[in-house]
Amino acid sequence: MAISAAGRGPGAKKNIGAMASARHAAEASRLVAAMLDVPVPVAVRPSRRAGGVILRMLPNRGLEIVVPAGFNLELLPLAVESRRAWIEDAAARLAASGELPGLLPVLLPRRIPLTAFGLEYRVDYLSREAGRDCRVREMGAGRLAVSLAGPLAGPLSEGEAGGEPLGSARQALCAFVKAKAGPLLVSALRRASLETGLPFVSARVRQQRTRWGSCTAGGRVSLNVNLAFLPPTLARYVFIHELCHTRHQDHSPRFWDAVRAIEPGCRELDAALRHAAHYVPLWFSRGITGPAS
Repeated sequence: MAISAAGRGPGAKKNIGAMASARHAAEASRLVAAMLDVPVPVAVRPSRRAGGVILRMLPNRGLEIVVPAGFNLELLPLAVESRRAWIEDAAARLAASGELPGLLPVLLPRRIPLTAFGLEYRVDYLSREAGRDCRVREMGAGRLAVSLAGPLAGPLSEGEAGGEPLGSARQALCAFVKAKAGPLLVSALRRASLETGLPFVSARVRQQRTRWGSCTAGGRVSLNVNLAFLPPTLARYVFIHELCHTRHQDHSPRFWDAVRAIEPGCRELDAALRHAAHYVPLWFSRGITGPAS
């Protein structure tokens, strides 16, 4: 009996290798999709031209991850985890513009990382009776329970909802973060004040869009609640920056000398702070709302 060349030989080995590679890429795609907090389509694509792992959020397609040929796909979750904030932000932007069908304009979080304090809360969504207010309760062990009107079904079990219930839940979660982060930020500012010997008169915490903090000539410090989501080193730099303004109101050489005496890497931290908005989750910083798709 003749044996077809397609069954053996270099061509067959190449086809088998391609099928195995495609199967592994599909498995990696499912793994990455499962670890994300947003239900975005994921496609992993090996490329001989890729020099490293490349992430792209493509309109109407979702997240594409290009990896070098022969890349160990078991390491992919580490690469994705380091870009989680960017992925969630990019997905929400496309969803809000209608360029990711199947995603809703507002995504409720399944975790809330208050990174500046080393805290993280896992969020569970529970059904409640219609007509009752949405509530957020601390359940202990870093877990929150959020009550939503109506039964949990479909996408809601993945941490999303649309319409009024979602808006109420988002507002309740924002209120929780502000209530939790406010005292913690003021306490951290007070510790930095004692450490540096730079006193302040008073401090308040509010949500701002353009500034991480400010300080008046009278020593009254205002902090952005969004600082709670930043890495501790960046949050601490903001405290030092504003405390130095109690001595120097401008950004003169004397001011920077004072900051540098406390934090030698202030210029690098200041540059990093200009691009730190991606640490703040979109549901908290913007609250994009819209009808369910």
